[in-house]
Parts: sequence; structure tokens; C-alpha cells
Amino acid sequence: MKNVSSESAASLRESEYITKFDLRQLMENEGPKVELNKIPRLNAGDIILIPGEPKLYFKDYTSLVLSITSTLISLAILVLNIIQK
Repeated sequence: MKNVSSESAASLRESEYITKFDLRQLMENEGPKVELNKIPRLNAGDIILIPGEPKLYFKDYTSLVLSITSTLISLAILVLNIIQK
């Protein structure tokens, strides 16, 4: 880990910001609704995050449904075992 002085750390904090762009708008045929000259220049150490859409895919829905179903089946078996004894 580097030891950063307070002055340089303050200047780093001042230059940090988040700009959010809609990737669909940038890729549309009619052109972006965001002015491209407002897109900042990337420097070393910059981080780019591209959110995935949709938030849940078929695999996620399937695993969610299967986990809920297996939990309900296990609880039903437990209740039946308790009732029968």
C-alpha cells in the first residue's frame, strides 16, 4: 500500500466523480441523446462499470424458483413427519 500525503489525497478526492450513461442511448441508430463531448477522458486507474440488463436472467430465475420449491418441499416433509408421529 502506498502512503499518500493528505494534500495529494485531497486532490484525488476532488477529481473523483461518477458519470452515468445509458448504453442503449449511446448505441441507438438515431444517435445519442448525451453530448459526446461531455464524456470524460479516461486516465490510468479509472474504473469503468457497465451494469448488465436485465438484472436477473433465466438462469437466475430458475435457481430462485428451484431453491424456493425445494425449501417448501422440505418443510412439507418435515410437517408430515411431525404430524404422523
